[in-house]
Amino acid sequence: MVYKYTKADSHFMIQYKFIHQAYISVKNLNCLVVFMIFWLLVRDFYSSI
Repeated sequence: MVYKYTKADSHFMIQYKFIHQAYISVKNLNCLVVFMIFWLLVRDFYSSI
C-alpha cells in the first residue's frame, strides 16, 4: 500500500509546526517574564536600601 500525501496531512503538519513554534516562544516568554519580575524585585530591594 502506497501512502498518499494528502492536503489534509500538509495542513496538519503546518498547524503542528505553528503550534510547536508558538509553544517554544511561549516557553521563552515565560522565562523572560520570570526574569523581568525577578529583576524588578531585585531593583526595588536595592533601591530601598
